[in-house]
This record gives sequence, structure tokens and C-alpha cells, in this order.
Amino acid sequence: MLTEKRCEKRCEYCAWADKTAGGDMLCYYHGPVDKDNSCRRYKYDPFKRVPERPAELKKTEIETL
Repeated sequence: MLTEKRCEKRCEYCAWADKTAGGDMLCYYHGPVDKDNSCRRYKYDPFKRVPERPAELKKTEIETL
């Protein structure tokens, strides 16, 4: 989650990797890699993280009147 202090290391969130058309990542240092891969040069980029959709609130009977 975005609010967690530590997130799992994945090339999908690395500043040195970009997405390719095939769904894998293209690393600046290692070339084509899997998006679940990580290496010692991992650098977290918060702008690559896509937040989950928030849960829908249930409407009560009073609000629907």
C-alpha cells in the first residue's frame, strides 16, 4: 500500500526501469527483466506506484430516503 513505510522491491517500482510493450521492464543497468525482479541498484520511485481503488461505501436506508 502507499501508506506503508516499506514496500516490496520490484522492478515495477524502480526509477531505473521502464515498461515495455510486452509487460516486462527494461532496466537501465540489466536490460530486459521481469517486473517482479529486483537488484541491488533498486531505487524506489513513488510516481510509478498505482494506488488501489478505495472500497465503495455502503448506503444506509436513511441516506436513500
